[in-house]
Amino acid sequence: MSEIAGQDSPATSGDWASVRRVHFYVSDLIARDIEAFGIGVPERRMFEALHFGEWVSHQDGVSVAAICEMIPERPAAQTVASILDRMHTQGWVERLATKSAGPHGGRLWSLSPGGREVRNEYKRIVEIVLQEVYSDATNEERAALLDNARVAMQQRHTLLAPVADPSAPSDTPTRNNWGALRATHFYINDELLSRAKRLGVEVVERRVLDYLAFADDRGASDGVRLPALSAMIPGAPRLQTVESVLERMMLWGWTEKMEDAPSGPKRQAVRWRLTPRGHEIRVGYNGFAEVTLRQVYTDGGSTDRMLSLAAKAEQHRVLRILPIVEAERRASARTGAGDGADEGGAGEADG
Repeated sequence: MSEIAGQDSPATSGDWASVRRVHFYVSDLIARDIEAFGIGVPERRMFEALHFGEWVSHQDGVSVAAICEMIPERPAAQTVASILDRMHTQGWVERLATKSAGPHGGRLWSLSPGGREVRNEYKRIVEIVLQEVYSDATNEERAALLDNARVAMQQRHTLLAPVADPSAPSDTPTRNNWGALRATHFYINDELLSRAKRLGVEVVERRVLDYLAFADDRGASDGVRLPALSAMIPGAPRLQTVESVLERMMLWGWTEKMEDAPSGPKRQAVRWRLTPRGHEIRVGYNGFAEVTLRQVYTDGGSTDRMLSLAAKAEQHRVLRILPIVEAERRASARTGAGDGADEGGAGEADG
């Protein structure tokens, strides 16, 4: 998967676009739910790397150097150590007093008992999200989905096990269950995050780009107001946070205001939309996302069933977000872009 994921932004394809949209939507739902624990992407990566490293090596503790190698963009050791220090303050990880420094050298880190409890809890929540999104699957589609997860986990093991333990076997079997699908989702997502970062697209920018594009595709060509955009994003981030991201992306030429923003609360009435450059950026990361997803699901077989399942799962996304966009379209038709007379309905459909 790494080879194909590294290619430069090929053109997107219709069927796999659905798989990509569902993947990102699931990512946003998961982020909404595990952020309640204070766990963002950096912390989640540490949880997973520490667990995987100890599981593969059958030993306590993983070095910072090994963790860096397990993360696709290869973060600096100082960055990883800083995250671990923060997690240590939370009581989630512990430093091991040991003479052995492991195959990569350096201090060893392990999940604390409290950290293992937190990981078990967010694992359970993530698997509930996955089952909810794919609840309309037939037995055959569900079997194809979980079998693809099993194959992807074998790929992950082959690539990463030697990092954690050079003597680890490359053919450790994995199960086709919801836990494997959860781990597969995290594995793919880390590859996609790494590639998107090269375009300057972090998680928060990707969310704003995607939901503005959804609104535009569904007829909100006059743009979207801050309350509506916040409501579209799972977790409904604070308006100030969304506005800050939009302003930053406007400096890059990715977004634009439909009119100059007034001061005070009336800023919320201003509509935002993507620029042509913003749409180009989306085409870039959507392309490599679809190539990566196609690689995983083609290797797993049952491709037709996977595409059928993605089309069904996408309805979960559309049904949640579309009422918000339709409220924006009605408000624009009544009051004109940016008038802001119908603030109340924009956020009510968020689930």
